Amino acid sequence: MRKQLLRQQKQAQGISLNTIVIAAIVLIVLIVTIAIIVNKSSLFSSSIDDCPSKFKGASCKAPSECGPLRFGKIGCTGENICCISAPDKKGG
Repeated sequence: MRKQLLRQQKQAQGISLNTIVIAAIVLIVLIVTIAIIVNKSSLFSSSIDDCPSKFKGASCKAPSECGPLRFGKIGCTGENICCISAPDKKGG
Protein backbone atom coordinates (compact mmCIF):
# COMPACT_ATOMS: atom_id res chain seq x y z
CA MET A 1 0.00 0.00 0.00
CA ARG A 2 2.83 2.35 0.81
CA LYS A 3 4.44 1.73 -2.61
CA GLN A 4 1.15 2.48 -4.31
CA LEU A 5 0.83 5.77 -2.39
CA LEU A 6 4.38 6.79 -3.34
CA ARG A 7 3.70 5.90 -6.97
CA GLN A 8 0.57 8.10 -7.00
CA GLN A 9 2.51 10.98 -5.48
CA LYS A 10 5.24 10.69 -8.11
CA GLN A 11 2.68 10.64 -10.91
CA ALA A 12 0.96 13.70 -9.50
CA GLN A 13 4.28 15.52 -9.34
CA GLY A 14 5.10 14.50 -12.90
CA ILE A 15 1.81 15.85 -14.22
CA SER A 16 2.31 19.07 -12.28
CA LEU A 17 5.84 19.48 -13.59
CA ASN A 18 4.71 18.82 -17.17
CA THR A 19 1.97 21.40 -16.78
CA ILE A 20 4.44 23.98 -15.48
CA VAL A 21 6.88 23.33 -18.34
CA ILE A 22 4.14 23.56 -20.97
CA ALA A 23 2.77 26.75 -19.40
CA ALA A 24 6.26 28.28 -19.35
CA ILE A 25 6.80 27.45 -23.03
CA VAL A 26 3.39 28.89 -23.96
CA LEU A 27 4.17 32.03 -21.96
CA ILE A 28 7.53 32.49 -23.70
CA VAL A 29 5.93 32.03 -27.13
CA LEU A 30 3.19 34.51 -26.21
CA ILE A 31 5.70 37.13 -25.04
CA VAL A 32 7.81 36.74 -28.19
CA THR A 33 4.72 36.98 -30.39
CA ILE A 34 3.53 40.14 -28.63
CA ALA A 35 7.00 41.68 -28.91
CA ILE A 36 7.10 40.99 -32.65
CA ILE A 37 3.61 42.42 -33.19
CA VAL A 38 4.35 45.56 -31.16
CA ASN A 39 7.66 46.09 -32.97
CA LYS A 40 6.11 45.68 -36.42
CA SER A 41 3.14 47.89 -35.63
CA SER A 42 5.37 50.68 -34.34
CA LEU A 43 7.39 50.58 -37.56
CA PHE A 44 4.19 50.66 -39.58
CA SER A 45 2.58 53.47 -37.59
CA SER A 46 5.69 55.64 -37.68
CA SER A 47 5.65 55.57 -41.47
CA ILE A 48 1.96 56.50 -41.82
CA ASP A 49 1.67 58.89 -38.88
CA ASP A 50 3.99 61.49 -40.35
CA CYS A 51 2.06 64.76 -40.65
CA PRO A 52 3.04 65.81 -44.22
CA SER A 53 2.62 62.32 -45.64
CA LYS A 54 -0.75 61.75 -44.01
CA PHE A 55 -2.38 65.07 -44.90
CA LYS A 56 -1.66 66.83 -48.18
CA GLY A 57 -0.38 70.36 -47.63
CA ALA A 58 -0.05 69.95 -43.87
CA SER A 59 3.02 70.48 -41.72
CA CYS A 60 3.98 70.73 -38.06
CA LYS A 61 3.57 74.30 -36.84
CA ALA A 62 2.84 76.31 -33.73
CA PRO A 63 -0.92 76.48 -33.03
CA SER A 64 -0.88 80.25 -33.65
CA GLU A 65 0.30 79.65 -37.24
CA CYS A 66 -2.46 77.18 -38.04
CA GLY A 67 -5.69 77.74 -39.89
CA PRO A 68 -8.97 76.04 -39.07
CA LEU A 69 -7.80 72.63 -40.32
CA ARG A 70 -5.97 71.08 -37.36
CA PHE A 71 -5.16 67.40 -37.16
CA GLY A 72 -3.59 67.15 -33.69
CA LYS A 73 -0.04 66.17 -32.75
CA ILE A 74 0.29 63.45 -35.41
CA GLY A 75 4.01 63.11 -36.07
CA CYS A 76 4.83 66.49 -34.48
CA THR A 77 7.11 67.20 -31.54
CA GLY A 78 6.96 69.71 -28.73
CA GLU A 79 4.02 72.09 -28.77
CA ASN A 80 3.64 71.88 -32.55
CA ILE A 81 0.54 70.41 -34.14
CA CYS A 82 -0.19 69.04 -37.58
CA CYS A 83 -2.20 71.60 -39.53
CA ILE A 84 -2.61 73.54 -42.74
CA SER A 85 -1.30 77.10 -42.51
CA ALA A 86 -3.71 79.94 -41.96
CA PRO A 87 -4.31 81.97 -45.13
CA ASP A 88 -2.57 85.30 -45.32
CA LYS A 89 -4.69 88.06 -43.85
CA LYS A 90 -5.16 91.01 -46.19
CA GLY A 91 -6.09 94.30 -44.66
CA GLY A 92 -9.12 96.07 -45.91
